[in-house]
Amino acid sequence: MATTAGSKETPRRRPWWRRVVVGLAILAGAVVAFTTVSTDDAYVNGHATYVAPRIGETVERVLVDDTAVVRKGDLLVVLDDAMWKIRAAQAGAALEVARKGLDQAIAGARAQVAAAKASRYKLAAAITQVKDQVAALRGAVARLEAARAAEGLAKAEADRYTEAARAGSVTKEQADIRRTDLEQARARTRAALEDVHRIRVALELPEEPPAGRPLDDVPRGQDQRHSSVLAALGSLALELARLGVALPGYYETPDEFVAKVKDKAPGGDIDALIDRTVAAAPAVATARAQVDQAEQDLAQARLNLSYCRVVADVDGVVSNRNVNPGDIVAQG
Repeated sequence: MATTAGSKETPRRRPWWRRVVVGLAILAGAVVAFTTVSTDDAYVNGHATYVAPRIGETVERVLVDDTAVVRKGDLLVVLDDAMWKIRAAQAGAALEVARKGLDQAIAGARAQVAAAKASRYKLAAAITQVKDQVAALRGAVARLEAARAAEGLAKAEADRYTEAARAGSVTKEQADIRRTDLEQARARTRAALEDVHRIRVALELPEEPPAGRPLDDVPRGQDQRHSSVLAALGSLALELARLGVALPGYYETPDEFVAKVKDKAPGGDIDALIDRTVAAAPAVATARAQVDQAEQDLAQARLNLSYCRVVADVDGVVSNRNVNPGDIVAQG
């Protein structure tokens, strides 16, 4: 297409080389030309703007013809927009899916926060339980010593009554009673010893301590090495790792790991650190990036859809229109 607009008379004839002939052609679009045209005693001065499609598509309608006067923004050509509407709708649906994914990621991160807090308390409880078992071991050993003392007293009584019965000072029945008391004392001693062994096994220690060590001997730091404590540490570390916190070192104890996390926590509050990590959780960051990408895809799809309506960029007159309905135009 070509356009002409306006004219200017001159007082004298201009040389032939000052005359300008504007000839415009396009392969698949329109040309808008702007010229200033004179009479025989005038000159021609003008410029042209090429109007071409920004997408490849089939021409549906052409709303202008040669010599048509158009204003900036007037609709010139309509391209088939069926496919582009579908793509825009798909991009919109993809954005909704991405937003739902972000919501789910945030909800998942919050659930992980709750799980991390629970794991933290489980770790503290596991350490406390081991310490309680150490205290229980000491109590059991004390009861065992008391039972052994009672057994010794019962044995002395039984022996004395046995000798007295032989001398006829007491009856045989009285001696038998003391012998029964001795058996019961021995049973209590065995029960107390089994209780000590049970607690030592629960502490993941051998039933009998090393030679020369007392029954209530517990290696230092057992509350950091116990399997229940390490399992709780693993759960806490896993939940925190999902929130972006580094895993503990291989030889790092639970107390050392917790101390390291506290150093990074605002005010040393681990719960505050856990809460703060929701927004920075890897899953949330990934979901947010997907939303951003989906928004850009939708904007591009809507922009492509808008390209199905080819408009005039400036005021002018259509010249040399060579596009018709049914033509397939290429981008540019």
